[in-house]
Order: sequence, then structure tokens, then C-alpha cells
Amino acid sequence: MIETKAEDEMSNANVQKKRLAILDWLGRINKLEPQDRLEKEWEYILLSESHFYGLSKNSASIEEICELAKVSRVSASGKLL
Repeated sequence: MIETKAEDEMSNANVQKKRLAILDWLGRINKLEPQDRLEKEWEYILLSESHFYGLSKNSASIEEICELAKVSRVSASGKLL
């Protein structure tokens, strides 16, 4: 799942809370049988405009950009598990 945000929205409190909620939701999706989740392991990408344009100007592929913008539980919660 890829979500795009304007740069000034990235630190919004609602966006920060939503990151954890989406990770919880995707965790439940990923527990389904593979055929019920399109045979994919779902991940969450939160991509700001500046991140996208800055990396693409430096010839990064969309796969590389997404890998760098992937949200993990650690990055979303701000603490080590």
C-alpha cells in the first residue's frame, strides 16, 4: 500500500497515528491465506513529495524509492521493539 503526502503533512499527528493503524491492519491482512491476499505480503509505503522527487532526480527506481519509504513498526512507533 502506497500513501503519498505533501511534505507539510508528514509530521501531522493524525498521519503519525494512522501509520500504526495501517500496520496493524496490514498485519491482519498478511495472516490471511495467500490466495485471500492476492498471493502477496502487504507492506506500507508513506511517501512525501520531496522524498519522491529528490530520489527520482538522482535516478532511483520506483522499487528503490519504495524500499526507502517503507514504514516498519519500529519507525512508526519511534522505539525499538
